[in-house]
Amino acid sequence: HMDGASFIKAAYRRNPGLNFLIHTGSMDFQLDDELRSIGLCERDVLLKPVVDMDDFVRSITRIVSASNNVDRD
Repeated sequence: HMDGASFIKAAYRRNPGLNFLIHTGSMDFQLDDELRSIGLCERDVLLKPVVDMDDFVRSITRIVSASNNVDRD
């Protein structure tokens, strides 16, 4: 059994180009140092329940926009 944070870490090790959002029901969830080193920050953590689905849209749009602006030489 793998929790979401462990999944993100494993997926990132396999493909560092991936971007992530965390959707958690845990009010105690904290980003650890490894998740922060991957590039996650508090705004990438959405707490359940998400009442306004536009929160997801804004977060996904921000992440996609940021990844499109990365210099890909």
